[in-house]
Amino acid sequence: MSCTSMSIDEILQAWTRMALNNAYSWWQDILPEDIVVDIGSGAGWFACQALDRGADKVYIIEPNPAALYDIEKNTEGAGDRVVIVPYAIGSNTCFENQMTWMDFVKDYGID
Repeated sequence: MSCTSMSIDEILQAWTRMALNNAYSWWQDILPEDIVVDIGSGAGWFACQALDRGADKVYIIEPNPAALYDIEKNTEGAGDRVVIVPYAIGSNTCFENQMTWMDFVKDYGID
């Protein structure tokens, strides 16, 4: 079962639109007391940007076991500022480990 029905061209077009719209410049506005949730973290690039900007806590949500190794290596030394959540967010994903957003908020005590 595939996790996406998008073709490689559609994926590239989506990434291009995000880059042109500067969609991933949000980490420039992170303050030291902020809590960040990185859903579908991949290797943790955005989470690392948030940590570098001083986020107080970063929740990294990534269901892919292969990516978890990279996330652990990339966030080494961040201590308790990082919480790795090995689940997909949603109720109908192609991943075995999944939870709803509300379950995440409840289970991890997000206010």
